[in-house]
Amino acid sequence: MVESREKYKIMALAILLGICCVLTYYFHLVRSTVVVFTHFFYIPIILASLWWKRKGLVVALFLTALLISSHFFIRAEVETINDLIRAPVFIVVALIAAILSERIANTQEQLRLFSHSVNSSVDGIAMGNLKGKITYANDAFVRMFGYSREELIGNGIAFIYPEDQIPKLKEALTETLDGGWRGELVGKRKNGELFPMAVSSSRVVDDEGEVIGQMASHRDITERKRAEEQLRRFSEELESKVEERTKELAKERDYTRNLLECIPVAISITTPGGKIIDVNRTLLEMFGYGSKEEFLKFPASAYYYDEKDSVRVLDSLERGWADNFEVRFKRKDGTFFWGSMFSIQQRTETGENRFVNAIGDVTEHKRAEDKAKEAYRLREHFLKETSHRIITPVTIIGGCTDVLLESSNLDDDQKERLRTIRERNEEVQKLVKDALAGKYLK
Repeated sequence: MVESREKYKIMALAILLGICCVLTYYFHLVRSTVVVFTHFFYIPIILASLWWKRKGLVVALFLTALLISSHFFIRAEVETINDLIRAPVFIVVALIAAILSERIANTQEQLRLFSHSVNSSVDGIAMGNLKGKITYANDAFVRMFGYSREELIGNGIAFIYPEDQIPKLKEALTETLDGGWRGELVGKRKNGELFPMAVSSSRVVDDEGEVIGQMASHRDITERKRAEEQLRRFSEELESKVEERTKELAKERDYTRNLLECIPVAISITTPGGKIIDVNRTLLEMFGYGSKEEFLKFPASAYYYDEKDSVRVLDSLERGWADNFEVRFKRKDGTFFWGSMFSIQQRTETGENRFVNAIGDVTEHKRAEDKAKEAYRLREHFLKETSHRIITPVTIIGGCTDVLLESSNLDDDQKERLRTIRERNEEVQKLVKDALAGKYLK
């Protein structure tokens, strides 16, 4: 399809250049007049610059040489100052058109990449205008709510929320236009099912800074909510058991210690200020410490490899919970490991707040992610090399074959062999294109 369009472009340009040559011949040799006819030259000049960018300057150079040589060799006795001035203008116009065309092409490519990135996001992303109408929805958003894209576009955003969420939605839309909003809402799928979402929205502004719309990212947090509920139930059961056991034990702390030691998960209990109150043996082993006393000498911030992670976690804990924070922790020997942290707020009998934190070692998972990224990079490098080293010569062979087949001095046997070469060449092109499309690299 692309090759066919290129052929049509070349044919059209050849016709226009032919007309330019005829006009030059007619007005300079036949009419011997100074009538301005070169305005027609701008048509092939601008088209060539738009189609082939700076390569299209060849057309402007050709027409410039045609006009100047015509004056010097055909009608040298006639005043040529106007055309001699007009000739370099061709090149200037062609250069400007080529530069503008390149900028337009770069902008279109950036928009294409942005659109692909947004549409490939695992989060549901939607855009709306200032009236609250949906103007765009990516694939994840369509799957999340169960509506078709046609059913979503043009509708007000409120129709995918239950009635009790409308006041909170209006508040979120207002704050979005003021700068941005982040929080949780309950969405309603097409089948009527309700589900919790984490929503992050921001306004969209044009080049002049005027607000022209809004964009929001939606993430289904049903599983997270279930995990939180399970953790809450566990916490409630833990407190209930502690209360029951305090009747048999002298202190609640002793029994809590026994429970913590029985849990095969790294657990720590901290204050809102970051002071560590208690840890279990699994956590001590994870950080490489031999005794709890040694570990409790330092605040929680001392065990983060990057102090920015400590600030980020504390900011989240101020909201009452931290969900799957992946941060680097520091062991006693100075090495680090990747940990996934989940925390909930708990209120003691004395009314004090504290946080129960569960930490899992995800270092191997991170290494697997790095290996996957490296594999993807190698794959992209392979595809680029393949495109350069195979597609280019194969395309040249195909073009040469087509040219030879158009020759009239070949017998039938030679033409049949050339057709066979062209068929095999097309098969090779198809195989390589399939490979570039990732068909054999799943």
